Amino acid sequence: MSRWLVGLSFLAVALFTGPGHRSAEQVRLRAHFDSVLVELQARDVSMLSASQRTARGTLVRWLAEYRAAGQFPLNDRYSDLPTPIFRDAHGAMCAMAYLIERSGRRDMVDQIAATRNLAYVRELADDTAVVAWLDKVGFSLAEAARVQPEYPDPLEGRVYSGMTVVLSGTSLATTAWNVFKPSKAVGFVSMIVGGATVFIGLSMPEGHQPLPTINLVSGGLAFLTGIYAAEKPRNPKAPEVKSSNTRRVEWSPLLEVGRTGTTRVGLLARF
Repeated sequence: MSRWLVGLSFLAVALFTGPGHRSAEQVRLRAHFDSVLVELQARDVSMLSASQRTARGTLVRWLAEYRAAGQFPLNDRYSDLPTPIFRDAHGAMCAMAYLIERSGRRDMVDQIAATRNLAYVRELADDTAVVAWLDKVGFSLAEAARVQPEYPDPLEGRVYSGMTVVLSGTSLATTAWNVFKPSKAVGFVSMIVGGATVFIGLSMPEGHQPLPTINLVSGGLAFLTGIYAAEKPRNPKAPEVKSSNTRRVEWSPLLEVGRTGTTRVGLLARF
């Protein structure tokens, strides 16, 4: 396990919280329309008239083209509110506005954009022109509402943001600890925190990007490095090393034979 892993984790989170947010929203919306297209194509339309089925098929094809183009509106005038916008300041339209205008009813789009630009489609149930148009093209109001992406409640968004700060921050802290000073206890804590962070990331409903990605990345790193720290072999206790200041005594045998034949035997000590 090398130290660059910690830097990589912080870099990954920085990328997901920085300018990449717009790209994350593009990914979210495309995934939403992919799901909606599957649902629309699987719906039983046998009760519709021939003209309704034809019009419905055309709109489904147009929705697929809208999804592929990726020219989604940006709530640039009310950026503090997580709401849909029928048509933004640059003329980009939401999916339903796009379908209505392409069918030849730009007058409806202009009217809604001028009077109810931030309305959810389900709130247009009292608009007789919208209801009549939906009936003509073989769409129900529920299907039209499903085409429109979901947007998080502001309070819910604050709750998830707070959870992300706490859990992802703890996950990154334990990741750093696991890399620089691995220990079994912190490793187990890291696995628990990382698993909880990943679970929260997977549980967040759509509309909260990039929070789920931040939780998945930081939680995954904490969990993996936690396994490493918990399973890392520990070095055996190093043998005690005597201080270099300790005085040692060296002994050596002594044998001397004199000229007169006298012999002396002893030990010589060197300090």
